[in-house]
Amino acid sequence: MAKRSKRISSLRNLRYNELVDSGNADSDSDTTKLASTDYASSVNKESPKALSSSTSNNFDDKDILSLELDDKNDNIISKMSKYSCFLKANYQSNMCIPMVQNIVASVHLGQELDLREIAISTRNAEYNPKKFNALVLRMQNPKCTGLIFRTGRIIITGSKTIEDTKLGAKRMAKMIRKELGADLKFNNFKIENIIATFNCNVPIRLEVFSQEHKELSNYEPEFFAGLVYRCRISESSEAVLLIFVSGNVIITGCKSAHEIQYVFKTMYPILQQYQK
Repeated sequence: MAKRSKRISSLRNLRYNELVDSGNADSDSDTTKLASTDYASSVNKESPKALSSSTSNNFDDKDILSLELDDKNDNIISKMSKYSCFLKANYQSNMCIPMVQNIVASVHLGQELDLREIAISTRNAEYNPKKFNALVLRMQNPKCTGLIFRTGRIIITGSKTIEDTKLGAKRMAKMIRKELGADLKFNNFKIENIIATFNCNVPIRLEVFSQEHKELSNYEPEFFAGLVYRCRISESSEAVLLIFVSGNVIITGCKSAHEIQYVFKTMYPILQQYQK
């Protein structure tokens, strides 16, 4: 009788363990499926370029100029705390890609302008000739700022894509035409400067770098924390980089996405050699 009860008890324990193991296995499988589904849907919904940009540095003009510093990846991280380690790693890898911060462009309207009349009749316009000889016009859609000169030249700044920069310039010209009733033109629109940033994700030994690149670099930490480096793009153009100890790099002087790509691909592997 005792042997029988002992056998029944062992069978019950064995059955209980099997049920627990199968339940854990099903639970883990469901959690994995849910995690992969949620992550994929969140990435596709929130930031469709997050994965593609982190896995490859081969990007074209549209990809470079659409890259913006925003909070989309941060929002994904905060929503999915269970997988924050993986997402943070993906987010940090995105920082190795140059991101456009500002585009400066210019256009000419073909004739002289009455800036005082424009300032009186236009919203969001500031004009104080005693301090600055240009009228400052701020737009919200697209978000940009125009410096309008009496000669008819406009400098547009503040946008992060060429499309928005050109759209902002056209809307400014349309507003001026409406207020002055003049037959204005839209001549010689061109990109003057594209400012981009990237992060090496490692601290840089600026002293050693400046010593080994004396001809092209200028480093005086007593006056400025960053190292100024001139990167030759072609015989007629060059980019100026501001390199900081933290690994942050600011690219200025480029006029196209190809030039940003060239500077990044040239300088990134070099800077990696000087990590602390």
